[in-house]
Amino acid sequence: MANRTGIKTGGRKMGSQNLVTKEISDFILNFVDSNLEKIQQDVNELQPKERLQFIAMLLKFILPTQIKNTLDLDNKTGGL
Repeated sequence: MANRTGIKTGGRKMGSQNLVTKEISDFILNFVDSNLEKIQQDVNELQPKERLQFIAMLLKFILPTQIKNTLDLDNKTGGL
């Protein structure tokens, strides 16, 4: 019978990862951790332009994405 109360009574808690997501995340973390020296060597061998592209790519995963704010000058109500 369906739960019609709207109260959550089972399943995972909010925000918890499922088993596959956790296993993949742990695998990637362990892989990177165990290959840090090799990764650093590979980065050092890149051309300066390629090295900057690599760093820029990594920053997408580290820094929060900025939301583009625009000001609508045609809006008569002010829009602020």
